[in-house]
Amino acid sequence: MIVGVGGITAIVLRLSEKFIEKKISQGFDAKFAVFQSEIDKKQYISRARFDAEFQIYRSLSQKYGELILMMLACASKGNRDAEDISQLVQMAYDAISELYASAPFIRSNLYKEFRKIYEKCRELIVSLEKGYDIGQSEEVSKIYNEYDILIEKVRSYTSNLDVIQLSD
Repeated sequence: MIVGVGGITAIVLRLSEKFIEKKISQGFDAKFAVFQSEIDKKQYISRARFDAEFQIYRSLSQKYGELILMMLACASKGNRDAEDISQLVQMAYDAISELYASAPFIRSNLYKEFRKIYEKCRELIVSLEKGYDIGQSEEVSKIYNEYDILIEKVRSYTSNLDVIQLSD
C-alpha cells in the first residue's frame, strides 16, 4: 500500500507542478503582452535624430503659427492694407520654404497636412491681393482649427518617440 500511496503522491505532485507551471506561465504571458504593447507604441530613435526632428517640427509650428495669427489679425480688422498683405505673402513664403526644406525628414502625412494648410492660406492671401475682404470668411477660422488639429498630431507623434542611448 505504501507503493500505491507513493505513486499517487507522485502523480498528484506532477499534476500540481504542471498546474502551477501553467498558471505562472499565463501570468507572465499576460504581463509580457502588456509590456510588449507598450513597447510597440513607442518608436525608438537616436538622440541626434530626435533633436533634429524636434527642431524641424518646432520651426514649422512657429512659421505656420505666425502666418495663421497674422491672417486672423488681418481678417478681424477687415484689413486690405498693402503692407500687411506683403507681410502675409512673405510669411507664407517662409512657411512653405521651411516645409520644403524639411520635407525629406518629416512624416509624409504631417507634410501633406502642413502643405494643405499652406494652400488654404495662399488662397486667402490671393483673395486679399485681389481686394476681397476675408473678415467675413469662415475660412480663416477653419484654417486655425486645422492647424490646431495638426499640432496635436505632431505632439502625439513626438510623444511616442523614445531616445535610445547608443554607446560610444
